[in-house]
Amino acid sequence: MSRTKFLLAFLSFVFVILGGQAQAALIDFDPLNNAHGSSYTGHAQDGHTVTATGGNWSEGHNVGYGKPVPAIFGSFRNNQGGGEVVVTGGLFRFISVEVMSLFTSGARLDVTGKLGGVTQYGYSFNIPTTNVFEKLVHPFQFDVLIDELYLAWSPGDNQAGLAMDNILLRSEEVPAPAALGLMLMGLAGLVALRRRKS
Repeated sequence: MSRTKFLLAFLSFVFVILGGQAQAALIDFDPLNNAHGSSYTGHAQDGHTVTATGGNWSEGHNVGYGKPVPAIFGSFRNNQGGGEVVVTGGLFRFISVEVMSLFTSGARLDVTGKLGGVTQYGYSFNIPTTNVFEKLVHPFQFDVLIDELYLAWSPGDNQAGLAMDNILLRSEEVPAPAALGLMLMGLAGLVALRRRKS
């Protein structure tokens, strides 16, 4: 194979690969900088937005409230417990989240993934331990593409609180016009290479 053909084949391959790639996104709540116990309503991080849509969420900055701190937590207040956060930001796959049942065991986390407003999956995790972070891994082999992730907790019979940290996602980048152009150039190069062989 001549040097020119090799270079053309290599560049075509690179352009096709660069057309659209998946990348990991970690929401570890590091941008939070208010005092421990400050009200949490949401933030943006690593290309995604986390929004507290229900319940009493607070920033956790004290030792033990994150893995590492900061994190967010919900607690049982005024006979009310539970809450929900929604993660949005393009197309992505949910991989895992780290949670901890606060003060007593029995908190539960309900996970729902939606695409275009249609539920793709839903399941629950019971958190039997107290004051120890547990990594909850998505059981469906990370194969379901979503654009909204709902993480809702309930206190259970023991009125437990819940701390949440390290939401791990795999973002699916939709090719931007420039990347799409690169991909098309790569495909055109492969077609040209194929025609030269014929």
